[in-house]
Amino acid sequence: MSIEIVDYVYSNSLAKVKSVFENKKVNINEILYDRTLLHWSCTAGKLEITKFLLSNGADVKQTDTNGRTPLHEASDQGREDLITVLLDAGSKINKKDQNGFTALYYAILSRKISSVGALVKRGARLDFRFGDEGKLVLHLACSLGRPDMVELLIAYGANVNAITSTGSTPLHCAIENGFVGCVEMLLKNNADVNLVFGDQKKTALHYATEVDNIQMCVLLLKYGADPTIQDASKSTPTDLALQPFKSKLQKYARVFIDYCGAIIPEFIDEYQSCLNKTKSQLKVNSNLIKQEHIIGKGGFSKVYQGQYQGNKIAIKKFHDGLNPQNYQMFKREVSLYSKCDHPNIIKIVGYHCNELNEISNKQLPDQTSRSNQISRSRSTKENKDKKIHYEISNNGNTETNNSIDTSKLESNSKLYTKYESKYKQDYKKDDERKGSNQRKEHECNISNNSSMMLLEYCSNDLEKKIKSRNRNQNSFGKSRILKLILEIAQGMKYLHENEIVHRDLKPSNIFLTKLGHVKIADFGLSIFFHDSNHQKQNIPQEKRKKKKIFNVPMSVRIGTDLYMAPEMMYSEQEKCSFPIDVFSFGLIMYEIATLEKPIKLSSLARKGADLKNSNIEMPSSNKCHPEIIHLIYKCLDRDPRNRPSFKQICKNLENITK
Repeated sequence: MSIEIVDYVYSNSLAKVKSVFENKKVNINEILYDRTLLHWSCTAGKLEITKFLLSNGADVKQTDTNGRTPLHEASDQGREDLITVLLDAGSKINKKDQNGFTALYYAILSRKISSVGALVKRGARLDFRFGDEGKLVLHLACSLGRPDMVELLIAYGANVNAITSTGSTPLHCAIENGFVGCVEMLLKNNADVNLVFGDQKKTALHYATEVDNIQMCVLLLKYGADPTIQDASKSTPTDLALQPFKSKLQKYARVFIDYCGAIIPEFIDEYQSCLNKTKSQLKVNSNLIKQEHIIGKGGFSKVYQGQYQGNKIAIKKFHDGLNPQNYQMFKREVSLYSKCDHPNIIKIVGYHCNELNEISNKQLPDQTSRSNQISRSRSTKENKDKKIHYEISNNGNTETNNSIDTSKLESNSKLYTKYESKYKQDYKKDDERKGSNQRKEHECNISNNSSMMLLEYCSNDLEKKIKSRNRNQNSFGKSRILKLILEIAQGMKYLHENEIVHRDLKPSNIFLTKLGHVKIADFGLSIFFHDSNHQKQNIPQEKRKKKKIFNVPMSVRIGTDLYMAPEMMYSEQEKCSFPIDVFSFGLIMYEIATLEKPIKLSSLARKGADLKNSNIEMPSSNKCHPEIIHLIYKCLDRDPRNRPSFKQICKNLENITK
């Protein structure tokens, strides 16, 4: 039996499959590339071909090299119709594969409630434990945030208070992942709201308080959670709730006392709201910003891990004495960050704008005059002793009071463009040295002459994650691949809807939180782009008229070559707009799915080669949804007009998850 028949199965050509059986003697249960024809048919989701194979003697109980039966494959695809056919043919419903997973486990991962229902109604066991922690399928459904599955599993006898080896219940899994719907479903079905978890002796209310989920706390209290129960450290949920308030109260009081001699009287009545978000500009000293070790370096900035008022942050610190061009880039990046409020975009906590940088001693020859030199000299002298001014915003947006005047950027756009290429080259060279021993450098003093941004802290980035998995030969799973690329697409959709072109989208600029969520960063090369013929459907006309646009033309070659769109590489900059980010996204999808740098793929795509007929190894459908492979091809179209928008991309990816 040849690979040709597998191609017929995947192309859903029943007639060609039948012709092979008529013209050749076929061993229908032969293992072909680690699996039988029936496995291939179920993986591809081909119902009629599956029925034909079963009618011709295909063994429904045969396992592949990973111990998986065709039922495992059908469940992984979330195909209720295939599951029913296989069970009717005698498939063992509770068979475990080599990893210890049953068909029901894969059906829940597929997120298809109909597939889960088809299995539990036919007797799939709910008490099998999976993995090192010994989780049940109910734990898994709660971790995925599926209250409909939780309700179904409970209706068929799942234990709502089942405990894993680490002391977790389904209620804990739902709270840990922030799924209020699952928590409510468990509580409605008599989950023990005051059950103590693990060695730390915490209740559900302890965990909800620690993750600062007010809605969850209200729900638990409604169902009888006891806020006076002590954990192993003798802390009650009430203690945990008051702790951040007391800590902030002490810090803010200390600031006011240091600079005003006392707490300002008119603030007292509004003190609680002051703790939640700071609207005033604070004068701070270096004691309030704790700068730790360096974690990254660019052409005109360094990034440090640090703390601000007890919270871990990333400090993007620009070199002292920025020249006018780099200072414009700094102002533009702050403005872009401050306008963004999306869960998949890095948030800006605040910035310090050094006034010395506004008055650079190094002026361009064609803009320098004697009077300007005198004025700048005086201003520099007057500003030397000024304290740091810092804009703080807990909601991720900088305030307008004394903030950067973005209107000045328009008049400097041509100036910026002229020098952008030069500084980008420096930026890129330094960026390539990330990870060297320069990261061990420590500079723990905050200089009053420094301009800096305080950003949300993330401990990992996608590039490091891919390299780590490549070294360990540990590919991302299907669901993880889908989650990563969907969150990247959602973040980029938000940027494009707000007329922001990133221009340097790549794995090292995509950060990951502890929970694995995507955060897009580094707007050093990004611009506002106004194109009347593009994405009008996403931006209301009245909003477009009011929006401040930076008319920075894309007339220089910038970005990272490997992820650069053809129109940026081959001097077609007048055509450059939102599709350049889509091209970069296509290459990133390939890298996530294969763990390989898309060097050959990138080169071929720029030449307009037929990728489908090239010898480039694309991700297999076993590791990646076929729709994603198709999406990679579409995003890498050499003609930017043929690439999908991120709105279309998100819609396609969301359809896969349904």
